[in-house]
Parts: sequence; C-alpha cells; structure tokens
Amino acid sequence: MTTTSCCRTNCIMGLIGLLSTLFFLISMIDSASAATRTIRWSPNLEPDIAGYQLFWGSQSGNYDNSVTVSSSACFSLSGLSEERTYYIAIMAYDWSGQYSDRSEEISFNIHSSGGGAAQTVPVMTISYQPSYAPVTEGCAVDTGQVFSDEIGYGWIKPPASYGPRDRNNRRSPDQTFDTMIHVTSSAVWELAVPNGVYNVTVCAGDPTWAFGIQNIQVEDLPIIDYESLSRRNRWIEHEIAVDVLDGRLTLTFDGSDPIARLAWIRIEGLNFDLQPGDSSQAFFADAINSRSEAPPVPHGYIHNRGKGFDEARGYGWTDDND
Repeated sequence: MTTTSCCRTNCIMGLIGLLSTLFFLISMIDSASAATRTIRWSPNLEPDIAGYQLFWGSQSGNYDNSVTVSSSACFSLSGLSEERTYYIAIMAYDWSGQYSDRSEEISFNIHSSGGGAAQTVPVMTISYQPSYAPVTEGCAVDTGQVFSDEIGYGWIKPPASYGPRDRNNRRSPDQTFDTMIHVTSSAVWELAVPNGVYNVTVCAGDPTWAFGIQNIQVEDLPIIDYESLSRRNRWIEHEIAVDVLDGRLTLTFDGSDPIARLAWIRIEGLNFDLQPGDSSQAFFADAINSRSEAPPVPHGYIHNRGKGFDEARGYGWTDDND
C-alpha cells in the first residue's frame, strides 16, 4: 500500500473548533486490482496545530496503518484491496507534541470495479464575467444576475453596481483569470445543491487593478482570510471543504475592503444526498449542456436536445420551445 499527499499548500483554509469527526471522504480511482480513496477533513482552529496522524485498517478500532500529515487537510490512500471495508480515524497534534483525542471513526467499502472506467465526481466551475466575454469550455457564467430557480445560482444580495469586467490582459493565465466581478462586503451569492459535503475552490483577483483586501467565506468558513491583492499577487486561490445543510452553498464577502474581486469558483460534489426526482438540483449530479446533436458533447456532460421533461431522465422542457 502506498500513500501520497493530495493537497497544495493553499488548500489549508476553513477552520473549525475541536477535531471531533473525520469530515468526509471521496472515492477517486478504482482499477481491476486496487483502489485509491482520498480522505479530507476540516483543519483545527488552534493556531499551534502542527499536523495530523491518520489511522486506518480493516478492523473497527484496530488500525494496522498510520501516517503523519503535516500542513495538509487531506491524504490519499492507494493500494487498497477490493471487496473490503476500511475504518479510519484521525488525531491532531501541536508543536509541543501533544495529541488531541482520536476522532470518531468512519468506514467505507471498496467494491470491485470489474475493470471499468475510473470513477469521477461531479464538478461545476462558474466564471464571473460580462455576458459579451468569451466563455471558457466547461464553465457556467455568472454576470451578476439575481438568484433564480431556473439556473440554480445567483446573487441573494447584489454585487457592486459597476459589475463584471473582461480585462483582455496578457498577464492572465487564461480566460477565467482575465474576467472578474466587483463585489461589495454585504453581497451574498448562492448555488442550489443537494445537502452534503463539497470541496470548493475560490479565486479572487484582477490582472489590471490588483489591490484591496480580499475576505471571502464559504458557508461562514473563511477561505480567503484578509489577504491583499498587489502587483506581485494579482490572484488569490484557496480551497476548503464545507458541509451544506440547507440546500444552498453560500458565498459571503464580509470584511473585504474596499471591494472583493471574484474571478471564479469551482465546486466538487464529494458526499451528497441526491433524492430521486430532485430535478431542480440534478444539474450538479450530471452537468447538462443545452445544445443540439452536434458538435460532440464534452466529457462529463449529457445532451439536452429540447425534449420534454421526463421523470426517468430527470430534466427537460415543460413548455414548447423554439
């Protein structure tokens, strides 16, 4: 069995109080002979936390394996045997070598893949940009519109009145970094999702006017925590794991000064409860790309060919459309 760290250093955001439970796990890859599972958790609030000790084994309460994880809030376990149940727990430790109580144990099953393709998780990327700007393939677009059930996301409290920008700046790594929307500290943005656990990446920045304190929260947890944009630091990108309990993933900007500059957000569905017939949120389980038969549909999308709503399919049109 091999283990590998799976997070970049900028993954360590989103603090909670005491480490009491392992926050969630996500299946990543299955193969004919072995499997990989990536374990993620919310970091501790205490400033002197030095790292974590992750324990796992095939018997409850009896862990044959352990690994020290420093400066990361996730870890990948590979070489796991199929048709077996694994049990996991975790402890935090500080710089003086003191350990917390062991977390509540969780378990997961490794099922036979049958030689099939690797498993994937639903992912949605939203670019904040003007309506006239080019759209990056695979991205949804937010132009500052009010939240609506029809599209499933938008602003509950509006962003700044001067709205989104397309900079056309050669410094931008790609189009998603070239566009952004100005956001006041009182603004609130939401995405309708099934209740569950999500990994969220937020990028704030501006290739042209890179200034201001960025302070952004996801589900009330800080993801960008009073960081300043500058000529040397035109974009700030961080990752966090959050638990959604009310059917809405919420972004707030309290403390941003004078304004937040939101470029894009990426949401991975990791462990969520999608009920049968829940068509208003089905786009997150299978991203729907509304287009005709051609050109070919990108990987991860399915066709919406203008057909009527079908309960078995879970989406479609309820009225005639041109």
